[in-house]
Amino acid sequence: IPEHEISWQFIRASGPGGQNVNKVATAAQLHFNIDLSSVLSNAVKTQLYQVAGNRVNKRGELVITAQTHRTQTANRQEALHRLEKFIQRAHYVPKKRIKTKPSKAAVKRGKTSKKLNSQKKQQRQSNRFSL
Repeated sequence: IPEHEISWQFIRASGPGGQNVNKVATAAQLHFNIDLSSVLSNAVKTQLYQVAGNRVNKRGELVITAQTHRTQTANRQEALHRLEKFIQRAHYVPKKRIKTKPSKAAVKRGKTSKKLNSQKKQQRQSNRFSL
């Protein structure tokens, strides 16, 4: 994804940082407009809306906030990594399931085991009522 399609905003982060957390804006907020992207195909864009869910705002921007690290650069890398994962998930198309029937031998094995279980239970019942 080209850098000009991503906009950044840095905000104060909660979490580790001590007194520094109150002074420095270390949390990175990545804004990526899905509709205006020239790199992604329409199919991937629609899938990305599905994958991102409520992380997409009303303007069609995917907003990712990273605040796990103490530095701005590390949080920026984390946000880019998450965007990459979202796009990878949007590219994935599951294989269609092909319906198959069980083989004749498998059906026969199932019926014989069912019959054996039935006989086993029949024998238990006859013993119980013979008292």
